[in-house]
Amino acid sequence: MTSRSDIEPTLTERAAKRRATPNDLLDLARSKWVADEPLVLGKLAEELGVGRATVFRWAGSREALYGEVVWQEIAQAYGIAREAAQGLTGATRVSTAARALMTWLLESEPMKAFIARDAAFAMRILVSAESPVEQRLVAAIEQTLRTQKDAGHIDPPMALKDLAFVVVRIAESFMYRDVLGGRSRGKAGGRDPDVEAAFHAIQILVDSRRDDARTR
Repeated sequence: MTSRSDIEPTLTERAAKRRATPNDLLDLARSKWVADEPLVLGKLAEELGVGRATVFRWAGSREALYGEVVWQEIAQAYGIAREAAQGLTGATRVSTAARALMTWLLESEPMKAFIARDAAFAMRILVSAESPVEQRLVAAIEQTLRTQKDAGHIDPPMALKDLAFVVVRIAESFMYRDVLGGRSRGKAGGRDPDVEAAFHAIQILVDSRRDDARTR
């Protein structure tokens, strides 16, 4: 029986029939990340039929390419998380979306494999200021906060960008606390991620109002 792979060209074969583009590189890198294969820029260049210098020019660096790939996954997941919070308002909407995103990240097989392979490198991609992942997630959370503030559902006593950064850091600290603390999950003294605790912390933080802050 002829399989689907026998009649459909692979991503690399399609790219080879025309001049490869940066989008081809990102698509190929994403497919390898999902398959738990390391991203080696020289090998990616070979598969796309372009020079190593071209791939380095497109990607910037191996870390930057990982950041773009991981961000694609997180952006897609955050879109789903926002849908999970539809119909809710204010701090509950923000914290519910954050909880849905955290749950997705912790259950994602590619993400779990990525962290297990090299936890220190994964943290550089996920929580480093040099990576596009945290910066873009903060911006996405800030937009959600701004929508809720403009609708009159929240009135936080701090700048929205700063609040979004704190929300992201709360989520990161609860999800990756063992990894960030230098321990592996399952080892003695380790603690599993606590999504519900993060959910409540974010809800309390976002629900704080300027009037409350002035009366303390």
